[in-house]
Amino acid sequence: MISTHKLYQAVLRDSRPDLGKRIRRVFSDWLHQRGNPARSVDPHLEHRVDGMLVGLDAHDTYGRVLVDEGDVQTRLIYAQQHGRMHGWVSVTVESSTETDDRYAPEFMPAYLQTGQITDGWVQLPHSAEALDEDGVHYLLPALEDPRRRVPYVLLAVDSRDPEATRERAENVAALVAGAAVVHWFADLRAQERFNAAVGNELGVFGGGIRTYLPGLTPRGEPHPFKHPVMGGQMVRDLGGRALQTLAGHVLGATAHQHPPEDVRHGIRLVTRILRGQEPPEALVKPVRKPPASAYELEQAALRHKLMAAVSKPGQPPARVPAEPAPVQEPTPAPASASPAVIDAAGLTESIIQRVTADLAESVAARVVAGLQGELGAVLDLAASAAADPAQGSALTGQMKILGTKLTTLGQDFDRAEAERRRADSEREEAESESDRLLSELSSVRQEYEFLELELSESVAKERRLADRVRRLERLLAQANQPAYGSEPEDIFEPSTLVEALYRAQQTLPRLQIGDTFETAERLDRAGAGTTRVWAAKAWDALLALNEYAASADTFAGGFYDWCQGDHGRRVVPPGMLSMKESASVENRDKFSERRTFHVQAEVNPAGLQYMPAHVKLRRIGSPAPRIHFHDDTRGATGKIWIGYVGDHLPNTRTN
Repeated sequence: MISTHKLYQAVLRDSRPDLGKRIRRVFSDWLHQRGNPARSVDPHLEHRVDGMLVGLDAHDTYGRVLVDEGDVQTRLIYAQQHGRMHGWVSVTVESSTETDDRYAPEFMPAYLQTGQITDGWVQLPHSAEALDEDGVHYLLPALEDPRRRVPYVLLAVDSRDPEATRERAENVAALVAGAAVVHWFADLRAQERFNAAVGNELGVFGGGIRTYLPGLTPRGEPHPFKHPVMGGQMVRDLGGRALQTLAGHVLGATAHQHPPEDVRHGIRLVTRILRGQEPPEALVKPVRKPPASAYELEQAALRHKLMAAVSKPGQPPARVPAEPAPVQEPTPAPASASPAVIDAAGLTESIIQRVTADLAESVAARVVAGLQGELGAVLDLAASAAADPAQGSALTGQMKILGTKLTTLGQDFDRAEAERRRADSEREEAESESDRLLSELSSVRQEYEFLELELSESVAKERRLADRVRRLERLLAQANQPAYGSEPEDIFEPSTLVEALYRAQQTLPRLQIGDTFETAERLDRAGAGTTRVWAAKAWDALLALNEYAASADTFAGGFYDWCQGDHGRRVVPPGMLSMKESASVENRDKFSERRTFHVQAEVNPAGLQYMPAHVKLRRIGSPAPRIHFHDDTRGATGKIWIGYVGDHLPNTRTN
């Protein structure tokens, strides 16, 4: 089985009765924009556009849209509101690789523009919206409402370029359409009112961007780190890359949410209906078997077809109306009639009684088509017997053959029906177990994310204390007097690996950051709930590497030696370090080449350097982040070269 990675998920509520028509129109318009020559709203189509296989299978109240690009597949499944059933739309984007950076499908903003579409509680606009002071008043209750399923992304005013804030907000809104709500503050007064309401720990300032995940508690949030913020300086310097990173974090936090029970059940039903495994009525009345009256109608229809075939040899069965009139039971034949003909009618009736009602149509088709030859022979003999009584024995023998075949046919259908019922029972048990496991997985994931959040906050507090101690020790050494009344310097707290790398590139002169932002961003997306912990460890490692490189003239050992013991310097726990790879990796090109990265010719004339030394940001599990580096502190550049930050590279265990 090919494993897939879910890149995007949106579960939407749409109560308008023309849901299917609007989706077909939006989808057709999108195809036209991609080069489809016809603006067709045909409910059933399948063809290729720009190398993509696109398909639409839409019915009156349900349907599916598929866009298959090879490695990436986009699937939209919907069901319109009907009776007590609320209309819903499920959109997912999945990839068979981890290298694709995908965001909201391009047709999502256009669909969101067609009506008041919600996540079940919060309306999802098709673009970013400005927040003035009145808007803040209405936003706060929505943020803390426990029924909210989607994140809110808020962009602070950028005093250096106020117009840029709106443009950034619109770009982010297009990337996360359907999965989040994006707002930008119209002015500083609105921003200040919001920050005053939520408190400084949850505020957003200076052109930064903050994501407020579901479960927010303003003025009492126990875990403010849960709602990540991206600094304004990073947004300004990285531009579009920063916005893509932000959107990746938002989608990573929402892609694996557990859909509501009715939507999950509806997706399963629509899929089975499109495969012909369930009737369309199952969506609005999810009962597998039809009512008893329908059984009686099907039985009457079968009886009518078979009796018509017997009474009119050489002609196809009469067409049965949608609601056939009650069929009169055959009356006993007069004493002068042929006994064999009476037995034929009785045999036919007995077979009808044996067939289960839900297989009536199938039995009729098999009897009329598959046994047409035998029925024709019986009817021919019956006609001959009427003229010549000597043919009666031959008719009786042929009837026995027909009876044997019909009996065998009935047994086959009985076995098939038993198998089908057993398969349905096993399927229902499997679906029930799947739902239970999904619910259990959701609970475990929430518990895991909570523990990671606790760890992140503990690490942040420890870092602040450690930095304060170092600062006080420096002041004591310089002035030989207490300095505990002084405030510590501002401590940088990265939210993502990309942010840590960017800050290192700007502020750590003894480090040279290679072309690894893309792999770091991919890892940020893969570990949306844990990336803050990885980023904190990565930042500590980068600080330690920079301090080690700056001390190369006075320290004789390597980085592993630097991290041994506690001498009041920045270090990495030795258990997180590995200065070399195994022989099986070093001696095999397909593994060693993956650990070879670009450097300047001063470091290696070939422009490439094998970097086996690495820091393990997570020792086991998946993902398992790594920082691969090369120590050139005693070489031409005097720097540490960071070649790679990303998931564990392939080795003999992973390949």
